[in-house]
Amino acid sequence: MRFKNKKGISPLIATVLIIGFTIVLAALVITWGTKLFKSTVEQTGKTAEYSRICSTSVNIEYTASVSGSDTKIVASNKASQGVEGFLFVAKNSDGTNATAFLAADQTNPQLASVRVGATGTVNPLDGLGPFATKTYTLSSVATPTYSQVEARAIIKAGSDYQVCTNEETVNIA
Repeated sequence: MRFKNKKGISPLIATVLIIGFTIVLAALVITWGTKLFKSTVEQTGKTAEYSRICSTSVNIEYTASVSGSDTKIVASNKASQGVEGFLFVAKNSDGTNATAFLAADQTNPQLASVRVGATGTVNPLDGLGPFATKTYTLSSVATPTYSQVEARAIIKAGSDYQVCTNEETVNIA
């Protein structure tokens, strides 16, 4: 019974410690919440900007033809907004993807995720300026068996690149 005379911490000190822990915990939660809010707003703003540019500022008309093992796609930009390049996805007659071709600055690391799995070549590897027309050649090792090519413009907003989600289906003549 030696411990009967021992006292714990005083209620005042206990209250101060609880309030201190609560303040530290609240500060951590507020800091985390602020960072989360800022990153969410920033990402939403970028997504909205990409969607706005893709839906209102990109107006490209395409025609396609086959010459031997090459598919030639003529892209005519009808808008004052240029595009950085294109992602062309060849479609088999049953609708499955045959292959993907990328027409853009392939040294740019921001487009690395677009290039994964892409085969073949597209020349020239550059974009399309405002009110310009260019021919892109999709080269393959054999005569193409695909009947359609989906074309998606790659735009740049700020320092980031984005592939537009609104694709244009080009029928092979």
